[in-house]
Amino acid sequence: MMNDEEFQGYLDSCYEALEKKQQALMENYGFGLLDQFNHDFDKEEIYFLRDNTLEVKAKIIPIGSCSAEAETWVWAWADDVFPDELRVKSQKLKELEYMTGFEMFGNETIQVDEDMVWEITAMALELLGSEGAYKAPVNDMLYFYALSDVQKVVL
Repeated sequence: MMNDEEFQGYLDSCYEALEKKQQALMENYGFGLLDQFNHDFDKEEIYFLRDNTLEVKAKIIPIGSCSAEAETWVWAWADDVFPDELRVKSQKLKELEYMTGFEMFGNETIQVDEDMVWEITAMALELLGSEGAYKAPVNDMLYFYALSDVQKVVL
């Protein structure tokens, strides 16, 4: 259980790590230039393309999703858009409730703003030991994934 000061320190450190991880994804794999993605939930992978050419793939654990308009966050472990195997993996994120003492990490849905979404993502990456995050737009929803085993695809 963290007090407010400890939580702020933890959050700041996670967010700093997130920025470094996202920068590394851009520099090493061309994130930001990759203009398409596909995922295969059965393989727990996401694929990034540029000009219809597969360039990068990664393992995923879904973190959660939000609608830009509603400002409501749904944790991936509570979202049946994902198969059971991925939802089980994302249940590890419930540990954030015990670590921080904040119920929001255990509630299926919470009210958020854009800053909060990235803060949640930063803490999720830290807990999961992930290499970075991807925000995947699908219709009017934004899905956030923790990425690991990121690699260039050589065809």
